[in-house]
Amino acid sequence: MAAVAAPDEGASPESPPPAPLSVPDVDLAREFDHVKVAIRCKPLSEEEKKNVQIVIKTDGDKLIAFYPESKEGLLYNYDYFFPESSGQADLYQVVGTELVDLVMQGYNSCCLSYGPSSGGKTHTLFGSDTEHGLIQLTTAELFRRIESAPPTKKSEVSVSYWEMSGDEARDALNLKDPDRPMEVRKNNTLGVYIPGLTEESVCCWEELDELLMRGNLVRIRLSKARTARWHGFLRVRVVQTDSEAPDTILSSTLTFVHLKGPDRVGQRGATGSVLKQGSSINRSISLLGAAMLQAVDLRRRKLSGLL
Repeated sequence: MAAVAAPDEGASPESPPPAPLSVPDVDLAREFDHVKVAIRCKPLSEEEKKNVQIVIKTDGDKLIAFYPESKEGLLYNYDYFFPESSGQADLYQVVGTELVDLVMQGYNSCCLSYGPSSGGKTHTLFGSDTEHGLIQLTTAELFRRIESAPPTKKSEVSVSYWEMSGDEARDALNLKDPDRPMEVRKNNTLGVYIPGLTEESVCCWEELDELLMRGNLVRIRLSKARTARWHGFLRVRVVQTDSEAPDTILSSTLTFVHLKGPDRVGQRGATGSVLKQGSSINRSISLLGAAMLQAVDLRRRKLSGLL
């Protein structure tokens, strides 16, 4: 799972946020370093342990991955590591609170849940019947911060929930016609956006959680109909105003991305539309990695120019 804090250039409604917008503190952005990686190990069942192909060990901020019988492995950097014994609350205390900190400061924050199929991405984000996931815990903290703000500060919160595959998108909050094709467009003002995407206003966490559950049911129905899941996006927009600074508006977003895991469709003997969709998902994951590397490099050069 990768937690990313950077200006959100993802899909957005047609209407741009209110202006003027205040500029967040450059020092805070520099300290956060824009992109952070959190690794969570999924507990293995006894049956899964028999087929282990990769073993990982940690050494400070380094992770080493190697074959069970090998003495050498590949070295990776990371920011946070959560062993098999870690729970949902452990991730929330580290990743979730940091995301909320940035949103309340006026920064867009994004959490990408990335990993192989059956690796625990869905459980990490959405939880289970017995415990909340990172989405519920983090958004609950967001509303606690809003409710504890001084009386002069007001916040408006809205939610959008959609899924995408390639250039196709579906609105998970459109109950009347959730399978209606939606176009992904781009212009100089909004960047990449989805015209007509539902954006529901919410007054409390309970309303947000209800929309999340409703959207999840829509996504499940759609995935069964097409025999494949798409990437999911939940975006929470927060617009903050302060009566003591009436000319200033802070508009920021908190986005959770539920990525479909890459799949070995060729080895499974997939054909036809299943093979096409699986290949498209694998290609999109590879392109995402390349785009993140470019974005990090671009923002590093921009920040160097500001300093």
